[in-house]
Amino acid sequence: MQIILGGTNTQSNALGSPPGSPVTAPDSGQPTGSGAGRGRPRLTRRTVRILAVAAMAMALLGGAGHWWSSRGESSPPPTRSPTPTPTRTDSPRTWSARITNTPNGTFGYPGPFADPRHRQPAASFFEGNLLRIVCQERNGRLITDRTDDVQSTVWYRLETGIWVSSLYTDLPQGDAGRPSPGIPDCTY
Repeated sequence: MQIILGGTNTQSNALGSPPGSPVTAPDSGQPTGSGAGRGRPRLTRRTVRILAVAAMAMALLGGAGHWWSSRGESSPPPTRSPTPTPTRTDSPRTWSARITNTPNGTFGYPGPFADPRHRQPAASFFEGNLLRIVCQERNGRLITDRTDDVQSTVWYRLETGIWVSSLYTDLPQGDAGRPSPGIPDCTY
């Protein structure tokens, strides 16, 4: 094997022979068997060990590179808990509605009643927002729409647990603010 460094004429092969000379192992004084050494150089033990270590190192580095690239950069491997966590498969039925009749938006509350804890806004909703309703409270806090003086005591509980007045949904309103048919009453 010849090594060329920077285009100069300082070349040598792995066994230190001058450039252009055939690569052969140093004479160990042992006779060679039939066919041994014909056109192929005989390698020393040291060279064999170096080549074996280099091959193992390349195999390890190649395997490590493949492992590193296959595991991704985004997250560590998932961990499994020793006991499975039960999941609820039967989700409650929901009714879809959109926020309407409020150009400036409306608030959602932690509850439908006049209790001071239920009167602190917990979420904001704007015209067109989608709601998922799970049940209704027919006797909640009275809400009056300031623009047209319509009133209602009907409140809808959403999947998130937030409550929204029926005045600001696109569900049909019955006479005197009655709730939409089909939505069940909330149970406490």
